[in-house]
Amino acid sequence: MTKKKSGTSSSSATTTTSSNTNTASTNTTTTSTTTTLENKPSSFISFTDDFLEILGVKNVPKNELFNTLLKNFEETEDRSDKETLFLCICSVLSEEKNETTLNKNYENLISKIDKTEGEPKEVFKQYITLLNMIANPSLKAKVFTTVLQKMSSNDEYLHNINLVSFIENIEKVLDEWNITKNTDKQSIYLELGKVAEKLERNLEAFDLYMKYLKVGGDANEKKRLVKLFINNPLDKSLEELKEYDNDFFGSIISYIESENDQVPDSLIQKIKGVESNEQIVSRLLGDIRILKFLVNSATKLIASGSKGFVELKYNEIENLTNGLDVEMFVCELIGRNLLECKLNQLDQTIRIESVKCPAALMKHDWKGLEGIVAQWSTKLGAFLKSLNTPTNPQQFKTDLTKQ
Repeated sequence: MTKKKSGTSSSSATTTTSSNTNTASTNTTTTSTTTTLENKPSSFISFTDDFLEILGVKNVPKNELFNTLLKNFEETEDRSDKETLFLCICSVLSEEKNETTLNKNYENLISKIDKTEGEPKEVFKQYITLLNMIANPSLKAKVFTTVLQKMSSNDEYLHNINLVSFIENIEKVLDEWNITKNTDKQSIYLELGKVAEKLERNLEAFDLYMKYLKVGGDANEKKRLVKLFINNPLDKSLEELKEYDNDFFGSIISYIESENDQVPDSLIQKIKGVESNEQIVSRLLGDIRILKFLVNSATKLIASGSKGFVELKYNEIENLTNGLDVEMFVCELIGRNLLECKLNQLDQTIRIESVKCPAALMKHDWKGLEGIVAQWSTKLGAFLKSLNTPTNPQQFKTDLTKQ
C-alpha cells in the first residue's frame, strides 16, 4: 500500500473500527440488544475492485486473500494501515465457510494480535473489533472469553465495556449469538463470574458460578463458589448453594439449624481447608453466627403471624455476641442494613420488626411465609365477598366473626 492510498483507505476503515468499538460499549447499556452483530459481516466492508487495488491485493486469489492480508498486517508499521487491514481480515474471516480453514485462520490471527507491539489497549481494541465482526458461535465464544480474561486480569479494562447488561442478561446474549455448546457456555459463565466478582456484583457472580457448575463445569471450581461465600456469607441462600457442595454448605446449614451456638470444630476445619487466612476465617465465623441469629429471628418473626414483630431478651442473644455487648452486636446489624428493630434498655429486650438479609431466610422459611400470606389472602377475599354480597344482618355478623 502506498502512503497516499493507504491514508485514504484507512480514513474510512478507521471510522468503521471506531463504530464497532462503540457498538460494544454503547449497545451493552440496553437490556435488549447487547452487542450488535450482522449475519453478513461483508456489510462492514465492501471489497470493490478499487478497494482491493488500494490494498494491493486485487489480483490475489480469494483462497489466498486472508493470508496475504495477514502478512501485510504483520509487516506494516503504519497504524492507520494496520487498522484498515485488521478490519479487512476480520471481514474475510467472518465470510469463511469451511470450518477447518476458519479455525486455522482464526488461530493465525490471534497469534498475530497477541504479538502486536505497542500499547495493550490497542490489542484489547482489536479483540473488541473481532468480537463485533465474527459470526461463528464457537469462535465468538472464544473471543468473548479472551476479552473477559483480559478484563479480569487488568482493572484498566474493567470499565471499557459496560458489562452490566451482559451479566444481567447472559442467557439472552448467548441466545442472540447462537452459542449452544455447553463447553462454550462454561467458559463464558466462569470468566463472566470472575468479572462480576471484581465489579462487586456478588449475587450475579454467585449465579454465574452456579450456572457454570450446572452445565458440567470442573468440580474443582466449587472452591470458587465456596470462597465467594466465605467473603460474602450474607449474600446468598445456603439452600441454593448446598446443591453444589453439600459437604461444606450442608455443614453450615446443620450448624445454623442446631440449638448449640458454638461453631463445631469440624466446620472450622472445613473453612480453613479452603481459606487459610486466620483473619478471613475469624470474620466468616462471626458472620455465620450473625446468619444463625438472623435465621432464628426470621423464623420467630414468621411464626408471630399478624403480630408483625418478635421480642427477644438480651440474655437470649448473649451467646451469639462473641464477647461483644448485645447492644453493640445489634447496632452492627442495623448499620449493615440487616435488621430493623427497637432496643428497650429498661426492659433489656429487643423488638425485631424486619430481617433484611437475602441469605438469612432459607427456602423452607419462605415457604412458611408464603403459606401464611396465602391464608391471609383467602380470608381477606372471603371477607370482601361478604361485604359485597347482600345477606341478612345475622348471617353477616356470623361470617365477619369467623374472619
